[in-house]
Amino acid sequence: MSLQFDGYLMSRDLPVAQFSLGKCNPLREELLPFHFANHGTLEEWLQRRAMDCHSRTNARLLRRALRIEDNGAEWLSFRVEGATITDTYWLKAEGSSLTYRDICFQENAYWEFALNGPSVNDFSGPVSRTPELTNTGSFEKCWKKEPDGWWLYKHGKPENIFSELMAYSLGNRLGFCMAHYEFVDEQTIRTRDFTAGATVNFETARGLGLRSDQHIDNYQRLAQISPRLAMEYAQMVTLDALIYNADRHADNFGILRDVNTGSILSLAPNYDNNLSLLALGIPNRESGSDFLRDWQNLILFYRVPLSLPPLAPGEIAALAEVIPCKVDKQTAIDFLQYRYQWMQQSLDRARQLWNPLIEP
Repeated sequence: MSLQFDGYLMSRDLPVAQFSLGKCNPLREELLPFHFANHGTLEEWLQRRAMDCHSRTNARLLRRALRIEDNGAEWLSFRVEGATITDTYWLKAEGSSLTYRDICFQENAYWEFALNGPSVNDFSGPVSRTPELTNTGSFEKCWKKEPDGWWLYKHGKPENIFSELMAYSLGNRLGFCMAHYEFVDEQTIRTRDFTAGATVNFETARGLGLRSDQHIDNYQRLAQISPRLAMEYAQMVTLDALIYNADRHADNFGILRDVNTGSILSLAPNYDNNLSLLALGIPNRESGSDFLRDWQNLILFYRVPLSLPPLAPGEIAALAEVIPCKVDKQTAIDFLQYRYQWMQQSLDRARQLWNPLIEP
């Protein structure tokens, strides 16, 4: 079924663009999502904001409980006016009297269904609006409203949980900007909404035209916007290489924008590292060696002034040991120690090549 929409793309209660006969006509170009600034379609935008019903059993069952036909991913997001937890954008149909207060999510009656699966009465109860229709990704997860704001809960194997928490702890130790993660149990982790209720707008890197495997091109494009963005990207690539993160793609990193001006503030905090380290199996020294080469090429090509703080003997082990997951921690510790030493040595050699007069 083709999606026909005439109306407005809103940011809170401000019209940003008008849609008529499938065409996007910008009204406030500085506030327009980059997806539309780069001539993306409304259907594509909605599809990127919709939950994945193909890889998540609970998502398929939730769609059935909400009595939503399988007309395409864009219809899931359209069902809630295209709104999400992490930005202020939404769709207002021509002639509608809805306001942002009417459509922004205040609760989620389906959080437990989305995370753990349905109970016997979930298919016969009343239907309400839910941010689960916009909860992307392939792992079972949910948005839950806590007294201090929205939290994303996600299930996984103990290896997934350990790897996410280890990446978070190690990234923090290295001084990188990391999304906050907490252990719930051996199969569950939670992370705080880093937009603090859409006080800033989050957009994925795809909207900027960045690509998963083009580190040098991505760095160059971000450097044209600001040196700070480029350095934050280099730090993310550094952590990915260190932890052997095989799942970094253009939809699981992004940027934060000022809601009122549209200006880019920073990269979003580093998140979604649960397919790294032990989650990929038992790594050895050769695992992901191409990740290290790609990282090295980026640093050498742009002479990125990146530094890694020295880690005292046992620091990586100490970070791992406090994570309450029953996994093969020693393998992860040995793997990280070897790669960290290799990366530090590569940086030392690079600095000597760039300026032989500087003492290592």
